[in-house]
Amino acid sequence: MNEAEALRSQFDNERAKRGLPPSRLPPGGGGPYDPRMEQRVASLEAKMDKVQETLNSITVTLAKIEATIVTKDDISPVRSDVAVIKTSLDAKATSASVAEIKGRVDALPTMPKISAILVLALTAATMILGIYHHGIIARWW
Repeated sequence: MNEAEALRSQFDNERAKRGLPPSRLPPGGGGPYDPRMEQRVASLEAKMDKVQETLNSITVTLAKIEATIVTKDDISPVRSDVAVIKTSLDAKATSASVAEIKGRVDALPTMPKISAILVLALTAATMILGIYHHGIIARWW
């Protein structure tokens, strides 16, 4: 048994141990097993060239995206600006405080109320002055 046959026997034994069927390749060191193998390999090589072109295109596109993508360092100033704005907003009026102020403003007297109070006050002052001027108060005392 020569070296090739020994290797072939060892190969067949290993396949049998693993539960695999015997090899379908013919023994011997002749040409390719499949007569169309050269054609198939050439087709695969041509397809791989197209795959390589596509990968190169993807690499260029990724480089363009990477050049324009925002980094953590770019966002850092924006974060600090947002923190400043957030702090200043905390000091601003909230909806509850605005509602309270609106309630107070609504409770203030309106122009008709102020006018009525002013008319009553002027009427009372006129009556007091009239009574004092005619001496009605002086007669009672």
